[in-house]
Amino acid sequence: MRNPLSAFKMLTTGLRENAEHYSTAELHEQLDYLGESTQQLSELLQNLLQWALSQTKSLAINTQTLDLSELLKRNIQLIQSAVQNKNIQVNMSTDTQLYAHADLATIDLVFRNLLANAVKFTHPDGAIHIYGSYDEQFVKVSIHDTGIGMSTHEQKMLFDITKDPSKIGHSPNKGSGLGLILCHEFIKKNQGMIHVDSAPDKGSVFTISLPKSNQAA
Repeated sequence: MRNPLSAFKMLTTGLRENAEHYSTAELHEQLDYLGESTQQLSELLQNLLQWALSQTKSLAINTQTLDLSELLKRNIQLIQSAVQNKNIQVNMSTDTQLYAHADLATIDLVFRNLLANAVKFTHPDGAIHIYGSYDEQFVKVSIHDTGIGMSTHEQKMLFDITKDPSKIGHSPNKGSGLGLILCHEFIKKNQGMIHVDSAPDKGSVFTISLPKSNQAA
């Protein structure tokens, strides 16, 4: 938590000490930065809590029939502000309903983290494409961004909590890496899989596979 807390402290200190010297426009800009920093801290704390629960075996997995397309739409709404700020196009192409047998809370967090990362690492004026489909056993969702991408070596570090996330990629917007580790762990708890396909400057595709519900077509 050191880096996001340090950024938050610097922003609040700067506002307190220099507020009278800022124009109205500059104040709004600083408040926007403060809002982004607050959101990052909130997401990190939520991920830390979920990770702690998973490590203490206190996290309950209650599987049910989920319509993943509706869950995706709900999470897309949550990122609309960030999407609009970067002028990113979000395109969703799925079957009308994607029925999976999974736990609502954990898969909701998986989608939230994957979509937030897609926005974070996609260049301004870029695009995010979301695809959904079925195979014989699984329902699959792929989130494809047009961002910075990663090398094969960096991809191998993504889901390992012992690795330093600051060594992955070259974006100034790097996070703790905990969100992707949670995605990997939560998908495993739902008897699913996660796969990443990426290349530097070519974007990334994260694909999750979850057990298909009996309601699936």
